[in-house]
Amino acid sequence: MGSPADYTIIVLVVLVGVGVWTLLDRLAQVQRDVEVLKRKFDE
Repeated sequence: MGSPADYTIIVLVVLVGVGVWTLLDRLAQVQRDVEVLKRKFDE
């Protein structure tokens, strides 16, 4: 079995991964919203 420090590192890596994934998802959503707004103003 691993030491508590090993588990702490694994948990931190997972949390960072989830945070990065969420950030990229938000950026993609903002980009889609901007595209929609651009189309509305172009009409």
